[in-house]
Amino acid sequence: MKLLVGLALFATQLTAFSAVLLSPGSSYVFDFTLPYAGSAQNYSPTATLYFAGGNPAQNWTVSVEFFLNSTSESPFYTDTYTHIGPVPPFEQVGRGYSFDPNSPPPWPDLQGVVRVTSLSGQFELDKLIAYEDLAGGFYYSVVDAVVPEPSAAGLLSMGALALLVARCHAGIRTPAFGRKNLQRVR
Repeated sequence: MKLLVGLALFATQLTAFSAVLLSPGSSYVFDFTLPYAGSAQNYSPTATLYFAGGNPAQNWTVSVEFFLNSTSESPFYTDTYTHIGPVPPFEQVGRGYSFDPNSPPPWPDLQGVVRVTSLSGQFELDKLIAYEDLAGGFYYSVVDAVVPEPSAAGLLSMGALALLVARCHAGIRTPAFGRKNLQRVR
């Protein structure tokens, strides 16, 4: 039983750090805030998407949309990227987007949204790295693409149900609660 619980906890930690597999028509949205990371570096505002290795399909096409605050707005930049050929396991493909440093900053309030949509093929989306110089400061963030995890209450409920099923199969009866059954054990 302890081994089963240990394996379940280990599996939930693996999924928390895994890439998101996108199939045609499915999307993933990065909603990020750029925290202060130091003094200005004189870099162009940049966002880089990383696609994980070991992709099930060799060729895939992705649509990338950049928004100021939410996906309900019109994107300020859109791109379509087609990758041809396999990505070896444990390697990544990076696709970077640099914006004109002489134009207004893409995320003036230091928060933004990027939507990634699979148009064809399957691929694994790993993370987004975004940074920009603004008002003499350098702002930088790494946002991992993670699979949404179930809530703690959901996990506890599933565990209680599994325990009840295991007890029923083992023939162990759960005592009824009430005053009659509350006796001292001597």
